Amino acid sequence: MTVKRVILVSLVLIGLCLVGFLLVAIATTGGNHPKVGTFVSVEPTFATSSAKKSTVSLEQQNAVKSAQNYLENMGFSRQGLIDQLKFDKYNAKTATVAVDSLHVDWNAQAAIVAQSYLDNQSFSPGGLIAQLEYDGFTKMQATYGVKRVGL
Repeated sequence: MTVKRVILVSLVLIGLCLVGFLLVAIATTGGNHPKVGTFVSVEPTFATSSAKKSTVSLEQQNAVKSAQNYLENMGFSRQGLIDQLKFDKYNAKTATVAVDSLHVDWNAQAAIVAQSYLDNQSFSPGGLIAQLEYDGFTKMQATYGVKRVGL
């Protein structure tokens, strides 16, 4: 198997796992679970220079909408969301600009993903932190997420 094929299969499997976690999280009611879609603003902001008016391409607008849709339905790390957009065939620059234009609370996203994992399997605090770091969260975000879900 080629490296590209292994990466593609891995991304597809991760995506399927996240969808499964989301479905279980939706089915779980009550409690103090973080809510999917937790980020500060759904309105993207693009850096503009006062000397130069920025025009946002249709591709960038679509990438932003895709990122927003993903965040409304499941938790992601910043890098995980960029990777997902790249998997959706947006180039790296467009994916990065789209994700960075949103005002996302990455700590809350880490808590959402942590809760999704705990809804489906058992983890030690250190093991869950390591898993969240593997998913692209920083050590600080992962630690916050684990503490937020009470582990």
